[in-house]
Amino acid sequence: MKITRQMKRHARAAAHANGVVPDKRVKIKEYSPTGQRMQKLVQYAWEPGSLVSIQTTARAWNQTADTGIVIGPYGAGYFDVLTSEGKIIQVPGKRLRKAD
Repeated sequence: MKITRQMKRHARAAAHANGVVPDKRVKIKEYSPTGQRMQKLVQYAWEPGSLVSIQTTARAWNQTADTGIVIGPYGAGYFDVLTSEGKIIQVPGKRLRKAD
């Protein structure tokens, strides 16, 4: 049996009358006062001494280029990492994954 829009509307109205607000599949997008889409900020927190693998760029997607140890935060969203080659590099937090 096909569920029509009218049936969905009635189900939502009945749920709302009972005090339940059903989830909608389409999320409401947030906009700033200037009308531009707001970006969600993700804070990465890697503890110094954590063993991490550094993800490469899109050419070699999901392949680890190197492993290293987090030394500490470098700036906004960046971390100092001592690689296995002995270099200290600054890597964005979104490129770091936990190494086993």
